[in-house]
Amino acid sequence: MKKNIIYLFLCLLSFSCLAGSSVTQEFANGNRLFQKGDYQKASQIYESILKQGDESAELYFNLGNAYYKSENIASAILNYERAKRLNPSDEDIDFNLKLANMHITDKIDPLPQVFYKRWWTSFSEIFSTDAWAKISISILFISLLLFILYTTSASTVVKKIFFFGGIMFIFAGICSYFLGQHSRNNHYGNQEAILFSPSVYIKSSPDEKSTDLFMLHEGTKVKILDSIGEWKKIRIENGNLGWAKVSEMKVI
Repeated sequence: MKKNIIYLFLCLLSFSCLAGSSVTQEFANGNRLFQKGDYQKASQIYESILKQGDESAELYFNLGNAYYKSENIASAILNYERAKRLNPSDEDIDFNLKLANMHITDKIDPLPQVFYKRWWTSFSEIFSTDAWAKISISILFISLLLFILYTTSASTVVKKIFFFGGIMFIFAGICSYFLGQHSRNNHYGNQEAILFSPSVYIKSSPDEKSTDLFMLHEGTKVKILDSIGEWKKIRIENGNLGWAKVSEMKVI
């Protein structure tokens, strides 16, 4: 029985290694095609990797670049946004996303944000959600170690240092936890989408016959607030609300 379990484990390990090697090879092939200027075939290879369940910020970023070079701006923005969710602090992703957004029709000024909220959001974007979680665990582990040293130390001065050091690290751990939660809510708690129709009339209610409030165009990012059947309630950066069909957008 033990031999069978070990054999099965080795088979699974070998299979996972081969699968990983295959994906790496496909990704390299996509990169070679991109460098040769065959952006359509490169994007097809990147998409096939995603269909296999493998995703990364680098993969979405390269796919966005392939679509940008193919002048498919909406798909480029969609994949840059997906890359940014996985790696929010990457400057190359930010730069290319801004570059792609320069090509869309709608130029929407965001609502002004209170300065401390803006600072908190900017600080939370320094690391990804997973990175903030690791930082929180590491800091709390250090604080626990400091309190253990506090209880075992004989010197009063050293005990004070360990005690106040532990308090500071606990505070830092709590802050990093909330920063991670804020980052997670920004990227995963708020569902967003990119419009893929050349022009979209935003309706006053989830009904084709309802009033047209305003028009948006391909490549514009919207925040999804609610869903009724084939309709999504959306909000744009300036605060305007309305309804659009789910068929006219792709979720980030």
